[in-house]
Amino acid sequence: MHVDFPFHDPAAYTAGPPYPLFAELQREDPVHWVDVPDHPDLAPGYWVVTRYDDVVAVSRDAATFCSGQGFLFEPSTEGSELLLINQDAPRHTRHRMLIARAFTPKVVAAMEPQVRAATRAIVDRALELGSGDFVTEVAAELPLVVIADLIGVPRRTGTWSSSGATA
Repeated sequence: MHVDFPFHDPAAYTAGPPYPLFAELQREDPVHWVDVPDHPDLAPGYWVVTRYDDVVAVSRDAATFCSGQGFLFEPSTEGSELLLINQDAPRHTRHRMLIARAFTPKVVAAMEPQVRAATRAIVDRALELGSGDFVTEVAAELPLVVIADLIGVPRRTGTWSSSGATA
């Protein structure tokens, strides 16, 4: 199946995800190879896995598939190998077990008032802007604020989002 869609280009998603294309791939070619032989970072290409069960199988088979070499389509930034999502077993498992205690139902329930307050502050700031990128202003910001609170990083003005902390 030939697909002429640049899955690796964030600009290709500005109008939203191509759900009809994803549905067709799930039916016709659920593990689809994207050929990009001339791309400086992605050559010769990459696989697009579209079925849930296949994604689960890939994520559980660290012997065949890896996240440790990065999973983003853009060059990794320094330190990105330290992110849990960029690690493979057994390192990933060891680190996940270390932080799992911080996310027990009891601990999470105790955090609810702080999470609600952070959510209100983040949404209020986004509303004051009048327009913007929801992912940057809200969806990426909230987990970063909650994690910073969880590990004791002092609150600050500005944003913590992945676009860079700003004051």
